[in-house]
Amino acid sequence: MFKTKKDEEVNLYYMNDGQNQKETIDDLMKRKKEKEREKRIKELKQKKEEDFDQENQTVIQMTNKNRLKQEEQRRKKLSKQERKRKKRNKRIKFILKLVILIGLIVGSIVFALTSPIFNIKDIQVTNNNAISSETIISLSGLTKDQNIFKFKTSDVINKIKENPYIEEVKVNRKFPSTVQIEVKERTATYSVDFLGKYAYINNQGYILEISEDKKGMPVIQGISTKEDQVVPNNRLNNEDLEKLEDVIKIMNASKENGLER
Repeated sequence: MFKTKKDEEVNLYYMNDGQNQKETIDDLMKRKKEKEREKRIKELKQKKEEDFDQENQTVIQMTNKNRLKQEEQRRKKLSKQERKRKKRNKRIKFILKLVILIGLIVGSIVFALTSPIFNIKDIQVTNNNAISSETIISLSGLTKDQNIFKFKTSDVINKIKENPYIEEVKVNRKFPSTVQIEVKERTATYSVDFLGKYAYINNQGYILEISEDKKGMPVIQGISTKEDQVVPNNRLNNEDLEKLEDVIKIMNASKENGLER
């Protein structure tokens, strides 16, 4: 009935061994659970890191896009400002050039109108025979020491052509101080008996002069031009012009016949 000391030792051994085995299984389970928990934690941490990286990458990409967009806008703005600046500078340069050009023109005009270099020193008349050079210069209204720019050529031409013997006039400025007047004169070829006087005309029927002197020219009788129209620089009426043409034809035919003989 009583257990021996040896039996008690054996039982204690078996009890301790079972207990140790149980504790070992629990430890394994704990370690397994701990590992699983650590694994989950690691996976969650890794996932968070990946999500964080993706978010960071997305943020970085968006930031880069925004930065590129801002840079592009800045370049466009600078480019626009540069274009405006260049355009403004170009306008300023144009205005300055225009002001300088106007200043030069105005200065040149003032110099030309006031400088004695451009005062008339010589007035030359050419191709005149019936009318003297002095008469033509007097008619022109030009005087020496007058500024060569201070007259209109059209006015000078009209004044000279007031003389019926002058058919055409050309006026040229020869700088710095000479004026050339070239004329083409009319030539009296016939005379018209007019109130006891003679009205001398050319082949175109222009009345050049009325004189009491007979200059040995063919005389045309019986004109129909009104008396108040028979004045120098006027022209015979159409009826008298037709009569003049007939006279000219007859005279030319007579000359030709005379030459043939």
